[in-house]
Amino acid sequence: MRRRIFLLTAAGLAAALAAPVPAPAAYPDRPITLVIPVGAGGSHDLHARGITGIISDIIGQPMIVKLLPGGAGMKGTGFVAGANPDGYTILFSHNGWDQLVPQTQKVPFNTLKAFKAVARINYGDTVFITNAQKPWKSLKDLIDYAKKNPGKVNWGHSGVWGAGHVPAAQLVRAAGIKVNFIPHKGGGPSLQAVLSGQDDMGIAFPTQIRPHVKAGRIRALAVAGDKRMEKDSDFKDVPTTAELGYPQSSFTMERIFLAPSGIPEDRLKVLRDAFEKLTKNPSFLAFMKNIGEPVQFMRGEEYEKLRPKRYAEYKELIKEMTRK
Repeated sequence: MRRRIFLLTAAGLAAALAAPVPAPAAYPDRPITLVIPVGAGGSHDLHARGITGIISDIIGQPMIVKLLPGGAGMKGTGFVAGANPDGYTILFSHNGWDQLVPQTQKVPFNTLKAFKAVARINYGDTVFITNAQKPWKSLKDLIDYAKKNPGKVNWGHSGVWGAGHVPAAQLVRAAGIKVNFIPHKGGGPSLQAVLSGQDDMGIAFPTQIRPHVKAGRIRALAVAGDKRMEKDSDFKDVPTTAELGYPQSSFTMERIFLAPSGIPEDRLKVLRDAFEKLTKNPSFLAFMKNIGEPVQFMRGEEYEKLRPKRYAEYKELIKEMTRK
């Protein structure tokens, strides 16, 4: 009897082992959440509106935007750092939030350890702007006024140590002026403050301000850095800060996608391949041309090599900017 039971058990086990094992579901098999750590209306939000619709077709699942503004980008960054590293929550960030801001405040994560780069989409030229109703026709006018009226210029930006604040602070320091810096929760709210006249000065990206410049509501005073936007018919005549005598104002934003570092390698590859396909997609290229932004793609493996180097460079920048 005992032998019969043993044989039956063995037979059952053999049958179980022989049964077909369900194949793991292909990744992704449900929507992916794309966290943007700032509010609506900024350049990241505008990029995401075009990117998510097209890349959803490439990966076969929706990519859904989740806005998490606050803490100079650290609220949303921290949310993704603590997310399940299963590839279903990723971050649309930039080099400032990834490599600079975490060095300026206490955060419960180290971005270099918490994330792996998926892709870099492009750089972002930053433009110093004022409301067209303000009296300053040039950057020189603004600086001359600020020198005579210390602390009277309300200068908005997208967040402390962000992509707008750093080049503005570099310029203010180089010009030897004192202004009233006003942080906002992203580029969208910062632009609205300039449009309403609440802020005297601001800094934004061509994507955001193009329709307002064309409509005569915004005046572009300078492009941060040393290269004019020569191929852009709306901004090719705007001088650079280097031309105007302030080469120190040179910080450039890189728009990047990051995933929690525990993500399985096969899923990370799926995402990296998908973003590479995105940058060759005719609909995406048409979208980027329409918003006036370039495509300067770099795969995550390559951008990953830059992150520690930039992190160290920004440590020195912070020392310089905070030096009394």
